[in-house]
Amino acid sequence: MVTWSFGQGAGSFYAFAGAISATLDMSSVRQAFDAWENVAQIDFVEVADSMASNIRLGWSKLDGVGGQIGEAAWAPSAQGTTTHSEVVFDIAEIWSAGPVAGAINLFAVALHEIGHSLGLGHADEIGSIMYPYLNNQGTLAPVDIAAIQAIYGPSVPNLPPVHRYGTPAADVLTGTAANDDLNGLGGNDSISGSLGDDRLKGGLGDDRLSGDDGNDVLRGEDGNDELHGGGGKDNLDGGVGDDLLFGDDGADVLNGGAGDDRLNGGRDDDFLAGSEGDDVLDGSTGNDELHGGNGRDILSGGGGDDVLSGGAGDDTLIGGAGTDRLSGGTGRNILWGDAGNDILSGGSDQDVLRGGDGEDMIFGNLGRDLLYGGAGNDIFEYRSVEDSLAGAASRDRIFDWTSGDRIDFRRIVSDTLTAHSDSPDAFQFVGTDAFSAIGQIRYAIDAVGNTIVQVNVDSDTATADFEIELNQTVVTLTASDFLL
Repeated sequence: MVTWSFGQGAGSFYAFAGAISATLDMSSVRQAFDAWENVAQIDFVEVADSMASNIRLGWSKLDGVGGQIGEAAWAPSAQGTTTHSEVVFDIAEIWSAGPVAGAINLFAVALHEIGHSLGLGHADEIGSIMYPYLNNQGTLAPVDIAAIQAIYGPSVPNLPPVHRYGTPAADVLTGTAANDDLNGLGGNDSISGSLGDDRLKGGLGDDRLSGDDGNDVLRGEDGNDELHGGGGKDNLDGGVGDDLLFGDDGADVLNGGAGDDRLNGGRDDDFLAGSEGDDVLDGSTGNDELHGGNGRDILSGGGGDDVLSGGAGDDTLIGGAGTDRLSGGTGRNILWGDAGNDILSGGSDQDVLRGGDGEDMIFGNLGRDLLYGGAGNDIFEYRSVEDSLAGAASRDRIFDWTSGDRIDFRRIVSDTLTAHSDSPDAFQFVGTDAFSAIGQIRYAIDAVGNTIVQVNVDSDTATADFEIELNQTVVTLTASDFLL
């Protein structure tokens, strides 16, 4: 599989002057990739632009009108195939989607430069697409086809599906270039899909399934299985047993099933579900979505902007790099946003929430929660009086309050204060003064040096209805420390 994208911003070899965004221009580039794919055994996949793309294409400033119209640079592997390449077209030229008088055919130039990205040099034959001067309006010559097939092999025809079955013993099943249906049945089997969009079933026993290239479906079924999606958009289900699931390349869907499973999404934007058991989920790179399900799960988003949900049980959620959203669910959970500006939501029990680096939004929810903002100006949000009841045994504790952090009471204003006919439109901060009316916020220092934020939401001004403890912190609070 070779990934490609419309590049923009900085590159490894060029500075892109703008993304290729016009519909006809984008279509010309896509048709160029299709033309090479039709004659060689290459699977091109268009992806969102990043430095991880194998081929990035965009506009750039070369040498002005009438000079060099396109250029490619690449880093080849030891086998001569591309590991990373960038293709640029001179933004100063007049471009067209196809042969038009007075303009340059973007499809033909893209076909030529993509050929370089795939490892081809210039051809001596006039009229070939790889000839160094543009005199071909977009037709691959026999010399072009022979050159690309010498590196990647000829394209694979659309073959009928192949069905193969194992035995009750340990089998080795290998697919073909077609769309295969491979079933291990009993025994500890090794099953490989090879090319095509394959369906692999392990059956009974401890099996190893590998989808390889293509958009594959892998089912471990019974036993402690190991599943590898390979390239493509794959769907993996561990079934019953303690399974290992690896999405590898492509936007994959992984479901651990019953048992204590370990799931790794790999590259691209993946969906991971632990389901039953005590599972370990790692999104790896990409913008991933992770759901722990039942059990004591460990979820790690890795790189990218991830969404993590613990589900039932006492879970540990780690956002990793990026702007992540973490939700604990039921149970006593530990949430750590890590790097980035994250949103953490604790759930219904006593949770530990750590924002980490960045400007985080931290919502303990129900239960007596332990809250750490970490570096950055963080916001501790409260949506209900029940989120942090009064009294040392019930209130939330914030352990690293620093200047720049704030407490957000705006949801309590809209959902609680406005329910009282005599309530104000917003809370009033009164410093260390005693309550004198509904809807006031004050603070006090207790005997052991904790700052206690107290809130009154009804007409009983004798006691607080809601408290938050700034643990081991003596601080002078002002109205600017709150969002009211």
